Amino acid sequence: MVDPVALRNEIAACRRTGTAGVRGELTEGADSVATRIVDGSGWVVAALSVVLRAGSVKHQAALPSVLASGLDISRQLGWRPGIRVR
Repeated sequence: MVDPVALRNEIAACRRTGTAGVRGELTEGADSVATRIVDGSGWVVAALSVVLRAGSVKHQAALPSVLASGLDISRQLGWRPGIRVR
């Protein structure tokens, strides 16, 4: 992605949803789905990503497991609902 407007829109969507998806942009034939890991102060400290063979699984099918895992790790780091993500 090289268009500045499209990139800003994509970053805004990532911040809003806490997820990101990549379709063959880093490695040909590989897609990925990711979510943020948040600490007890609300800071994003890491990301969790799953790499998929392009076209093998829809991103929406992988997303619930990635989100659940990211939330579990975040909770272990002290994050709770109500703590603002920074």
